[in-house]
Amino acid sequence: MTPLSNITGKQMRKFVESIGYTFSRQKGSHLRFRHSIKYSITIPARGKKTIKPGIIKGLLNTMEIHADTFHKYMHYNN
Repeated sequence: MTPLSNITGKQMRKFVESIGYTFSRQKGSHLRFRHSIKYSITIPARGKKTIKPGIIKGLLNTMEIHADTFHKYMHYNN
């Protein structure tokens, strides 16, 4: 499994877009995504830097995605 501490902004963006979120806008390095049913989210995508595990957990909670589902996606798409 991929630990939550090794996820980059680019990987998170790819995951978010694969589950139905669409890019809305950008301010600096923060990307804003919308979903037709769920809440909007903001990803701090700073190039190849990793996202902190607490931020990833918060994003997964907002998207109502279980961590195991996220791990499976990361395992199959890397």
